[in-house]
Amino acid sequence: GVVAIFEELKLQDITWIGNVDVAENLFENGEPALSIHPMLDKYKITDQYIRERLLKYKEDRLYKSFLWNSDQTVFVINGNLPKELNDDLNRKKIEGEITNKISAFEKPGRKLVLNGIPAVRSKFLKAMNREQLIFFGFGLLLIFLILYYFYRSFSQILFSFFSIIPTYLLLMAIMGVMDRPITALTSFMPLIIMVIGLSDNIHILVHFRKALQKGGNLKTSIIDSFSELSTPCFITAFTTAASYVSLVTTEISIIVDFALLSAFGILNAYLWTFVYLPIFLSYYSVEKFNNKGLSSIWLSLIINHSKKMILKPKIVIAFSTIILIISGLLASTLKVNAYLLNDGEKQISKDLTWVENKGFGIFQVNIYMEGEKSRVIHSAENLKWMEKFQ
Repeated sequence: GVVAIFEELKLQDITWIGNVDVAENLFENGEPALSIHPMLDKYKITDQYIRERLLKYKEDRLYKSFLWNSDQTVFVINGNLPKELNDDLNRKKIEGEITNKISAFEKPGRKLVLNGIPAVRSKFLKAMNREQLIFFGFGLLLIFLILYYFYRSFSQILFSFFSIIPTYLLLMAIMGVMDRPITALTSFMPLIIMVIGLSDNIHILVHFRKALQKGGNLKTSIIDSFSELSTPCFITAFTTAASYVSLVTTEISIIVDFALLSAFGILNAYLWTFVYLPIFLSYYSVEKFNNKGLSSIWLSLIINHSKKMILKPKIVIAFSTIILIISGLLASTLKVNAYLLNDGEKQISKDLTWVENKGFGIFQVNIYMEGEKSRVIHSAENLKWMEKFQ
């Protein structure tokens, strides 16, 4: 069964109720003795025999919450991944094979969950890659459609995207040189840098288009646009980067990496925008702009309404105060989810929660002891220590 799968995939130190040894006090020739033997005698296996043996050791603290839960409705098969196989590639391969093979043993009323750090790391990486592909692809398409709605120019949008691509490539190169892995947080950097980097591009393009429409030539429009916006855009990029850098005060390494790399990426996005975008725009053929998106009725209504609200500050402040009070009350009902992923019926958090609720909490401490010839593991001294430790 499952044990055979573990052995086939070369897992080590496989432990389950079928091979675990137990210690029992007995008397031989009138003298107290300690017998070390398997919990289950394979020559006596029957349903009744297994129930009796499990019932006998049900409350034994050496096995409870390690090989079974408190009511013995969940049993554990432990296996360790050899050091030479404990890398991303092998973890994904082994976890995938085990997951596929143990699914054959599932049936109504029987649930098998593959748990443990190597398995969770593999599942997490697979889910992260899958979700990031969808998330980044959808985000990229959505941003492109929004920009096209307003600008109606493929060339200007492509110029904006291409001007921030060097930032992402440089970040990946730095992470590779520093041997920093892609984590759940750093995997979001491409979209973050794209959104923040494109904000500078949008300001510049709006100014550039207005300058050309007023009759300016291409070169003058580029120079005026970038000269006027270089300082405001730098201040925006610098303050945004500084807010990310503030996260380095935490002691969590993946957050520190995310903070520093994001800050570096934001400043680099600003730099490359002001290096590449004017070069790209210098090849732009001047034509009449399509401003249907920028002059749409709904956008004009919002702008006109905003102008009117400026003249009524007391109403704005009062309305904002009411919204803030209501938001504060609703925010007090928020719950904390300690898991990073939530992928529906196949979610990692669902399996972890199930395991935890069955009595194998995240604060479980497992101690592995190895005996020596001069000091056997089942010596009286060690047994006393185990009892005291429990």
